Parts: sequence; C-alpha cells; structure tokens
Amino acid sequence: MTALSCLGLSSAKAGEEVSKLLSSYSCIERVAAKVRTTSSSEGGQVASLARVHFEQGGLLHVQNVVPLKRRIISDGVSLHYKTDEEPQGYRKTIEELDPSWLGQLRNVPGSPMEYLFPLETLDEDKLLPSDGAASAIGCSLGNTYVVLSFDDLGRLVRITYFESANLTGKKMEHRFSNFDEPCPGAWLARTHETVKESKGQHILSTTEFSNMAVNQPVHDVLFKPAHFFPDVAFVDRLIDTQVDSDPDPDTPPDLPRIP
Repeated sequence: MTALSCLGLSSAKAGEEVSKLLSSYSCIERVAAKVRTTSSSEGGQVASLARVHFEQGGLLHVQNVVPLKRRIISDGVSLHYKTDEEPQGYRKTIEELDPSWLGQLRNVPGSPMEYLFPLETLDEDKLLPSDGAASAIGCSLGNTYVVLSFDDLGRLVRITYFESANLTGKKMEHRFSNFDEPCPGAWLARTHETVKESKGQHILSTTEFSNMAVNQPVHDVLFKPAHFFPDVAFVDRLIDTQVDSDPDPDTPPDLPRIP
C-alpha cells in the first residue's frame, strides 16, 4: 500500500481541477485596487502600500509609495521597472521574463492564480479534507507536495506546501479569506496570508486588497511607459539596492514581487 493510499487518495486527470480554477477568472478583464502588505517576524514588521491596475493581455501598472517609491509598467510587450532612487530603469520583454515574474504579470489581483500556474499540468490526487475544509486535492511539485483546500462553496481557502506526500514537514501555507464574487464562480480574496519559516524565523505576511474595482474602464495611458518615464534610460539588468545581490554575474537578479 502506498503512502498516498493510506491518506485516502484517488487520482484525477492532470491539472483538471487547477485548470478549472484558473479558467474561472477568464470573466475578469480588468482590476484596480489598493494593496497593503505587512510582513511580521521576530525581527520586526515591514509594511508596503501600492496601487495596482491590471488588464488582461499583459497590461499592468503598479505604483508603490511605501517603503520604496517605484513604478512597474507593462505595455503588453515589455515590462518596465523604475525606482525614484535610481536614475535609470530596468526593462525586459515579456517573453524574457522568468516563470515567477510571468506568473505575477498574469495574476488577477486578489486571485491565487500565480500559485496555481506551476501546478496546471501536474497529476492531481483527491485527498481527505482536513482543518475545516470541505474538499482537497494534492499534487507533487518537484520535491514538494502541494495541497489545495476548498470550502463548501468551492472557494480555494488554503495552499499548503509539504516536504512529502505523507503531509509531513510543512514548508509554507497561503490562506485566503474575505471573498468577493465579481462574476459567477470567480472568487477574489481581499485577504491573503502567507506563513513560512525562513532562516530560522517565523514569518507572517498579510496582504489586504481594498477599493477594488473589477471590469471598470481604465485609461490606457496607465500602460504607456513613455508617459511616466520621460528621458529615462533603461537597461536589461536590475540595479536596485533593495534587492539582494546576485552571486552569479551572468544571471540577472530576480525583480521584487508585484506589487
């Protein structure tokens, strides 16, 4: 008997439930929201505040005001990043973005989509739900086993990452709550929490979405980098003192998270 069968699992088609969940957000064309994120650990608390405008087709405008003043603008072809502290900006075509950043660019604000993209083609196991969930599925992602837990309305309320399919060694957990349903079956969570252990510290990150407007008109000038970055020189490598330095000079460092 396998470890999975001991947990009461049965197999499902590759990516069936995850693909269904991702497709539920196709009715959302545009989102505008204020986003506040607070990260707490033994070392203290850090807060960030941003305004986000998202439109399907790779269009994005993020304006951070705390703690780092910056703009991130994607015009559907290239992504532009500029802080107030640096004289030059960073630019990369969407085709060149790494999967993590591409997932963030495609992510509908308030949705869990960026966490689901890596799971879309994986075999799924139907699990016995726990911790108040009504249903659950799991899948193996490299050396990690990922469990998606749903409530009785079919809303994704948790994504938990374990070291093994025995559901031992919890690495990290995303929690979603305070839902809105802007169109049938598309649930946006106004509160996202992430709990993880990093370098011996327990870290809780809470993101709150407010003033959210869905499928409302957005002025197209928001997605025109030239309007916000006149006379700015852009390079294809990020220079940002707020980001950890990259030990490999031949590999560009990751961009910060959106927003």
